[in-house]
Amino acid sequence: MPELNEEQVRRRAEHDLGCRGGVGHEVVRDMLEILAMKDRRIAELELLVHNGDTPPAS
Repeated sequence: MPELNEEQVRRRAEHDLGCRGGVGHEVVRDMLEILAMKDRRIAELELLVHNGDTPPAS
């Protein structure tokens, strides 16, 4: 199976969750966006720690 890019993964997840899980595509898009924001925040914090900075309190 060829490796999927991020857009293909997003579309497949929207379709699978929307069809099989009974939730709307908008809900799935929102969930995926929240996960992407969380991933970006984790990457920012990891970079701060790697550079020896103290992450801000959440």
